[in-house]
Amino acid sequence: MHTISDIYNLQRYLPVQETLAPQLPGWSVETMTFTIGTRGSYSELVWQANLRRLGLSPEESAVLMRDVVTLCRQEQEGLFKCLSSALQTRHASGK
Repeated sequence: MHTISDIYNLQRYLPVQETLAPQLPGWSVETMTFTIGTRGSYSELVWQANLRRLGLSPEESAVLMRDVVTLCRQEQEGLFKCLSSALQTRHASGK
C-alpha cells in the first residue's frame, strides 16, 4: 500500500514520534504520508486512508486530492521555469 518513499519517510520520522509521544500524554503521535511524485502521481489508497482517519469524507478527500495535486504541479512548473531561466542566463554569460 505504501510507496518506497512513504516507507522511507515513516522510518525517518519514527525518532520524532518517539520524542514527541512522551511530551504529549493523552495524544496519539504518528506520521501520515502524503507523497506526490514529480509528475503528479500519488497513491490514492494511502491518501484516502489517511484523510479518512483525519475525518474527511470520500467526497471531501477527492476534492482535496485533486486540488493539492493541481497546486503542486503549478508550483513545480514555476520552479522549472525559474531553473530554466537561471540556466539560460548562466549560459548566455559564458560561465
